[in-house]
Amino acid sequence: MTDSVPTVTRTFRTAIKIGEDYVTIEETITLGLAATEAEIEQAVALGWRIYTAQHAAVTEQVEQLREEQRHRRDSRPSTERQREAILKLAGERGVDALAEARQHYQTDLDQLTSQQASEMISSLQKTRPK
Repeated sequence: MTDSVPTVTRTFRTAIKIGEDYVTIEETITLGLAATEAEIEQAVALGWRIYTAQHAAVTEQVEQLREEQRHRRDSRPSTERQREAILKLAGERGVDALAEARQHYQTDLDQLTSQQASEMISSLQKTRPK
């Protein structure tokens, strides 16, 4: 027969949503019922150190994911609809859209990224029609 020491266990669990995924952090502390205040403080301090390290690692990973997301979004090619909107707005305002794209983005109109095309549309919308 084994001698079992009565214990108490506390578990703290949290989930953080990142995009469509969840990251779960879980901390469990198990102590004997006769644990001293010093033992409890030591267990809590260790749990806090682990949480702090996990939090720093998750924060770094989240920032990397967000940066990758921004980069992917900013590098998508412009759509046909965006290019058509640019040509229409430029025509209404007497602007050479091809020259504008070359001057501001050092690229041809059909090579603009979606972000660049959006910026160009916004800029043209602020220009008065001729």
